[in-house]
Amino acid sequence: MSRHLARSVQQKHLEAMEFCDKAIAARARKNHARAKTLFKKAYLSEREAATLLEKKTDFEPTRSVLFRSAAALAIECGEHRSAEKLIATALAGEPPREIAEELRDLFEQVN
Repeated sequence: MSRHLARSVQQKHLEAMEFCDKAIAARARKNHARAKTLFKKAYLSEREAATLLEKKTDFEPTRSVLFRSAAALAIECGEHRSAEKLIATALAGEPPREIAEELRDLFEQVN
């Protein structure tokens, strides 16, 4: 994987985690509208990071971890169909056994 791609993935993932931290803080303050907005931003950033590695099935476990995280955030946002697609994409690669199990658990949660 090129340095540029790795940097882009890392940047998007860190952005997603910052949004997620802010969303959790907003939820703790009972500012649910703000939390919802921030979780949506986290989901979109994490999905973008994962999508950058969609065809990089040899880049495990990073690839499947990003897809799992994006799927979990999609569920948080009520984007169940998107979560299903993200889970399917992750499972279509070569995720480690324990991550594959977590992905299947998320799929059950969506359904």
